[in-house]
Amino acid sequence: MDAKKDTIIEALLEHLIENGAGDIATVFARTFELAMQIERERFLHASHYERNPDRQGYANGYKPKRIDTPVGSI
Repeated sequence: MDAKKDTIIEALLEHLIENGAGDIATVFARTFELAMQIERERFLHASHYERNPDRQGYANGYKPKRIDTPVGSI
């Protein structure tokens, strides 16, 4: 994982520490977004906006999604 993703994880943990477990839905949502970004990059063999000869396709963007969990909707 690169430094940018490490920084995101640190920010999520700081958010959790500052706001407590009551705001866990926000942390889950951002964690899922990061996981989907990593999955897309692995599938495409390229990062966002990266052009290289190994690239396996293109992503057309994002659309909002809702996941219902025991701790609430995220």
